[in-house]
Amino acid sequence: MNQSTFQLLGNVASADFYLCEGSDITLISDNNAYNMKALAQEVLKLRVPNSLTVTDLNNFYVGMIPIDHNQILVHR
Repeated sequence: MNQSTFQLLGNVASADFYLCEGSDITLISDNNAYNMKALAQEVLKLRVPNSLTVTDLNNFYVGMIPIDHNQILVHR
């Protein structure tokens, strides 16, 4: 999926999508619905390597999808 697809999906779902490369987190959705970059950084510390991880922090569900060994898609 390209960035414009994530922008549209984020607008429809009222969700934020971030791409994590190492320790760098970049917002790739268009709306920044909840400005959850700090939450995404916290959840990255809890991830299970090389697997889909879904975390509930303070009633916010965050999913992390491994793309390859260097990139992770974080969705709130």
